[in-house]
Amino acid sequence: MNRNNKFPFFSIIINCYNGEAFLNEAIKSVYNQSFTDWEIIFFDNASTDESSKIAKSFDKRIKYYYNDNLIPLGSARNRAIKKANGKYLAFLDCDDTWEPTKLLKQKKALETSVSDRGYAFCYTDAMRINHVGRNIMPFSQERENKNGDVFLSLMGDCFISMSSCVLDRKICLKLGGFDEAFQYVEEWQLWLKVSQQYDLAYVPERLTNIRFHSGNTSKDYQGQSLEVMSMLQKIKVKPYQLKKKRTFMNMFKIRFLIIHTAHCFKNNFIQGLMSSLSLLWLCLSHPKISLELFKKYLSLKLLKFFYTKYFKNN
Repeated sequence: MNRNNKFPFFSIIINCYNGEAFLNEAIKSVYNQSFTDWEIIFFDNASTDESSKIAKSFDKRIKYYYNDNLIPLGSARNRAIKKANGKYLAFLDCDDTWEPTKLLKQKKALETSVSDRGYAFCYTDAMRINHVGRNIMPFSQERENKNGDVFLSLMGDCFISMSSCVLDRKICLKLGGFDEAFQYVEEWQLWLKVSQQYDLAYVPERLTNIRFHSGNTSKDYQGQSLEVMSMLQKIKVKPYQLKKKRTFMNMFKIRFLIIHTAHCFKNNFIQGLMSSLSLLWLCLSHPKISLELFKKYLSLKLLKFFYTKYFKNN
């Protein structure tokens, strides 16, 4: 039952573009929630498949909106948010799913957490699954998930998965929502803006399933690299945080140059050799960062995942 018979506690934002393959399963995972005070804002971004039919097959708790022209995801998310009425926004990508107690446990975490700055958002751990729903590895693999003031940690790693997060709607709107200039890091940039002013609550359970498949995986590591560097460059930090910011920027430079070097060797040995020299120089210039980075990512599970993400053919 709604708190005041008008506005729900959660507005669940589902942005969809030709998501028929997994959409029914995603929506059912919302209807299976033990906490039922919610609405779904379904923003159909000019889909041409059966997404509309699937969404409309459920009841009136799904508020369906269709956009005639395909627009960038950040823009689509912002338009969907403006249709929402809930106290908190919950985001669910149309190929992901939730465990039945996700919303209930996040509601409890937000209501019981105490902070001088206030808790604006909450996330859970997640499991990466493949196209048939088999586990690949936890989203938290080789990551240090935190709560409270996470701004500096979040600058170095986007450990909050989109489909696991719930966010105070009024705060989201006050901060301008998603930056529509970005294609790959719009959610990360928003989490950073929020975490500069508010604290974050964490539920250390795998209550979200993130589906990893060729249709939702970008191999444009160069575009991603440019956006990450642009995002970090634009972040305004306090003087004592500048050194940490530079460290993270150099870390991402090394990380993306590793991927670039591997791609170069795949296509042209001479280019690979040249890129290797650049990578070696960068690593020698930042030995401490390089050592920490290699220690973190020298995991067989992570290496296999990155190989699939950036190199394996669709």
